[in-house]
Amino acid sequence: MDNRDSASDTRTEVDRLREQLEEERAEHRQLQENLRQFARAVEQSPASIVITDRNGDIEYVNAYFEKATGYTRGEAMGKNPRILQSGVTPPNVYREMWSVISQGGEWRGELCNRRKNGDLYWEIAAISGLKDETGEVSHYMAVKDEITDRKAAEDRQASLILDLQEARRAAEHAAQAKGEFLANMSHEIRTPMNGVIGMTGLLLDTQLTPEQREFTETIRASAEALLTIINDILDFSKIESGKLELEILDFDLQREVEGVVELLAGPAHAKGLELACSLRTGTPTNLRGDAGRLRQILTNLTGNAIKFTAQGEVVVSVTLTDEDETHAGLRFEVRDTGPGVSTETQGRLFKAFSQADASTTRKFGGTGLGLAISRQLVDLMGGAIGMTSEMGKGSIFWFALRLEKQPRDSAGPIEYGRDLSNLRVLVVDDNATNRQIAGHQLRAWKIYERAAASGAEGLDILRDAADEDRPYHVALLDMQMPMMDGMMLARAMQKEPALAVTKIIIMTSLGHRPSDAELKEAGVHAYLTKPIRQARLLDSLTRATADGTRNPSGTTGALRRPPLPGTGPEAPARKIRVLLADDNSINQKVALGQLRRLGHTADAVANGLEVLDALERRPYDVVLMDCQMPEMDGYEATRAIRKRELAAAQAGRPRHRVHVVAMTAHAMEGDREMCLAAGMDDYVTKPVRTDALQAALARWQPPEEAAIEASEQPPAPSPGDVAEEPEPVDVDRLDEMSDHDPVERRELIDLYLGEAEALMIRLRAAVQSGSAVEAERLAHQLGGSSATCGMAGIVAPLRELERSGKAGAPEEAARLLEEAARQLVRIRAFLADRFPREQEPA
Repeated sequence: MDNRDSASDTRTEVDRLREQLEEERAEHRQLQENLRQFARAVEQSPASIVITDRNGDIEYVNAYFEKATGYTRGEAMGKNPRILQSGVTPPNVYREMWSVISQGGEWRGELCNRRKNGDLYWEIAAISGLKDETGEVSHYMAVKDEITDRKAAEDRQASLILDLQEARRAAEHAAQAKGEFLANMSHEIRTPMNGVIGMTGLLLDTQLTPEQREFTETIRASAEALLTIINDILDFSKIESGKLELEILDFDLQREVEGVVELLAGPAHAKGLELACSLRTGTPTNLRGDAGRLRQILTNLTGNAIKFTAQGEVVVSVTLTDEDETHAGLRFEVRDTGPGVSTETQGRLFKAFSQADASTTRKFGGTGLGLAISRQLVDLMGGAIGMTSEMGKGSIFWFALRLEKQPRDSAGPIEYGRDLSNLRVLVVDDNATNRQIAGHQLRAWKIYERAAASGAEGLDILRDAADEDRPYHVALLDMQMPMMDGMMLARAMQKEPALAVTKIIIMTSLGHRPSDAELKEAGVHAYLTKPIRQARLLDSLTRATADGTRNPSGTTGALRRPPLPGTGPEAPARKIRVLLADDNSINQKVALGQLRRLGHTADAVANGLEVLDALERRPYDVVLMDCQMPEMDGYEATRAIRKRELAAAQAGRPRHRVHVVAMTAHAMEGDREMCLAAGMDDYVTKPVRTDALQAALARWQPPEEAAIEASEQPPAPSPGDVAEEPEPVDVDRLDEMSDHDPVERRELIDLYLGEAEALMIRLRAAVQSGSAVEAERLAHQLGGSSATCGMAGIVAPLRELERSGKAGAPEEAARLLEEAARQLVRIRAFLADRFPREQEPA
């Protein structure tokens, strides 16, 4: 190789090395720039950055560290970060941190540190170990962000939550204490209130001056109003304190709904309102749930509707909304033609102690708790409640529930013994709702029906059908219609042979029932009292069309039943004193009626605690013990009875052994054994049949010691004490009007006394104000209903009062009014003695 080639190669290598050096310088400059940028970023970072050596001594801090801690770089250099520790952060946090970062890992967490001036502050830190080229940790770096404000906010929020929780606990405690106080006070008040009402009733049965009677009536009315308020508060307090528990028992939906409507028929008819009930065909009726609370809700809503409706109608309806094999969804509606409720008022109606406005309480009274209690009961049942209303057009209050069906539920119309599908029935009623309900039910039984809105229209339809040789089998006539009422239409039908073949059923309210003579003269085969139960309507149709036989009163006796065992010669020679324990008021009414028909005396209580109290106050031969009752059930009560008897025997004070008969809605394997194991002597299943009850009572044997008399009759009056005046009540007539059924008789008595007292108040006002026309009308109305029910003592003075009104003799009217009031007292006393009211549950 010559020298020229060698020099060329040397220059080439130098150039390459120069280029390489230039590239390295450029990279170095870039690296320095990057380092400067990184240093600026670290220095200007909004986070606090600290770098220490492997011993933990500080080698670098950024500007934010100085701002956050108050220490300058010079003060921090060479120091350990422990200068920042506040003592608030637990030691185990630092132990965990060093365990992680000493291995080269990264630890994240919150630290509470102390500034140079002593203030505490919070940081969230990320601390990691930095390894050198050998893989050993040589430095540690911490990047920390101050979260003092956030922690303060969290602390405030936590404190607020604690305060709210404490406030909630305090409120719940206060509500519970309030509820328990109200419940205890309500119970304490009810006992003397029952005494006030009871003794006032006895006082009214004595001879009083008109002024004394007026004062006493005021006392009783005020006491009953107060007791109603107390009962509302008791229910409300039970719900508020969480002590109200629902029962789950079998019940008949149709019976419960119709029972509510029938109970409220008297107040509705007294105001001249139409009260109707509609249970849609196909609705399951054999259900499970708390029937008592369901009745309470319906009674509240329907009672309110009647209270606030001045004219028109109130309609209770039940429709099926959905259904599966085990449950049925039902919608209950109470529709009225009252004044309506404004939109702004609707929002507060379901709140406690709230009514439409202040004048409501002054005009109608009440606590304002009825709707609130209804809402809470519906909530407890898992349903919904609400209302729709328009001013001047009435209101609809509704609630929806989903109820369990009884096994093998047979939903649908009432079963009947023979096919009625070939019947032709004409419904004549001036009320469109009544026509619609009756028509719907008749069609459900596959009966051909047609409706007329007046007597004249009905007469035309009957004549047209007769001309076509297709007469109606039955005419269902409303008693009260304008122009031509039901009785006038019936008489018109009897005058035309072509129409006389049609069987007539009269629909009437209690106060407007015609006499037997009038029914016979008009050719009426049966009468039904509004609101009409489906079962009674079906029974009347079946009997009216079965044959043409009439009884002496001129009716087919569509509602008559044969006498029950114990009402004739089979009645026991010796009465048994019975204590009935059942928390269901309907069950009480039925059982007490059965016991009276069997010839026994009975009192009723609502739970086991009341059983024990009653047995201490008065000896009973037999206790009919419901197994499922609140507060103390039948099993526990029976065990307590037996324990008392044993203790008395051991103390040398033996008492006769009470015979306990269990009543239970269950009839499962082992139930009888459970009853006997609790100390019960016998067992009957619900619904209790009269013959089964009679057999159970027949198995009771009097104690061997001196027999306890079943009734403590007062000594017979001396001949001088016996009044010459005839009895004020025609018992035979009363029994005939109630179909010889004690339950219906009790209902008839209650309805009559309620209407009679209301009419007497209005009659007294009319006489005192000199309104002869009004006095004549009211005397006629009360006289008619009294004669119908067999209240004979009051009929004569009312008839004379009616005539005196026509003659315009105010002095005579005042005298006759007082005589009528005296006779009403005698009637009440006679009924209380002859047909004692069942004891209401305490």
